Amino acid sequence: MLKINRKARSYLINIINSTIYWTLAMFLYVVLRTFGIEEAGESLKIKHDDFEIDFIVTITGGLILGIAFGVLDIFLDREKIRKRPSGFIILIRSILHITVITIAAYVIIIVLSQFDSGIKMRAKYSYSFYNLISSRDFMVFLIYSWVVSMLMSLIKQINLKFGPGNLLRFMLGTYHHPKVEERIFMFLDMKSSTTYAERLGHIKYSKLIQDCFYYLTDVVIERRVEIYHYVGDEAILTWRVEDGLEYANCIRAYFDFARILEGKEAYFFEHYSICPEFKAGVNIGLATVAEVGEIKRELHFHGDVLNTAARIQGECNKYNKRLLISEDLKRRLSQKLDLNIELIGSISLKGKETNVNVYSVEEKEDLIVEA
Repeated sequence: MLKINRKARSYLINIINSTIYWTLAMFLYVVLRTFGIEEAGESLKIKHDDFEIDFIVTITGGLILGIAFGVLDIFLDREKIRKRPSGFIILIRSILHITVITIAAYVIIIVLSQFDSGIKMRAKYSYSFYNLISSRDFMVFLIYSWVVSMLMSLIKQINLKFGPGNLLRFMLGTYHHPKVEERIFMFLDMKSSTTYAERLGHIKYSKLIQDCFYYLTDVVIERRVEIYHYVGDEAILTWRVEDGLEYANCIRAYFDFARILEGKEAYFFEHYSICPEFKAGVNIGLATVAEVGEIKRELHFHGDVLNTAARIQGECNKYNKRLLISEDLKRRLSQKLDLNIELIGSISLKGKETNVNVYSVEEKEDLIVEA
């Protein structure tokens, strides 16, 4: 059975979702144009009783626009574009959206003209691209489709701001009242950050942090990560238990990120004369999650599981290890993992009354794992 990585799978899902959303949007367009809006007058109405035209416009428009915008999202996901300022991305997106919509409108007219019900369409536009784009029908279609595309883009950006899936949770009020969930947390921190900050200066050091966490994006998609917080040069990552334990995502994510940074070594040395490395501490346990704030609302986690994960990460330098995990997490991981997991010892962590068994984790040499 053919396996595809999660990034490719996310692209495919995005295209499918885009097609569904655009099919619904085109259905709404047909409804609005057919029945019109009384206050707007007759100019918005399409006067016909031909179900075939409605069906063709809905299906053809939904497929063409859905697939086109899904593929466009893949194009805009390229590194050279994602690193550009938001204003530039919005401008490029608007131009490309209008281009796609114009081509889609012309294709829809051509498809309609192949049916008996399209005779009037063929006579009206005579396959003339100029006649199409200068028509009132096209302007209505263009404005409607552009507004829908911008609205979809806005929703995607808001979803990214809150974190994938959190926008829906906010709307549904999932965490309006505090809830207790079992979660996995990783505290991911840059090594030698104080030295780097002194050497590079505030501006260049901040750019370094931006670059590092930019390259974390693909790991977030591939390993089902939810980013809880960015705090200075530290990122706090979290997983639902089933997502974190599957394929040992909560462990593999660290090594995936480390490999990406190593692969960008030439870039980092060229711009910063260093290649950043990160250390991490991972723990599993119960956490209370709730919506916090009114003006800047966000999800906030509370619990000893976070404090312990942070303390474990703080022990990395002491034992010269890159990745440390708690015994609770070690017990929950599959025993068939191709990882070297070694007991460091029973460690007294600040704020804990009892000692905690901590394990170091390393990948086995020359091992390639496909998740």
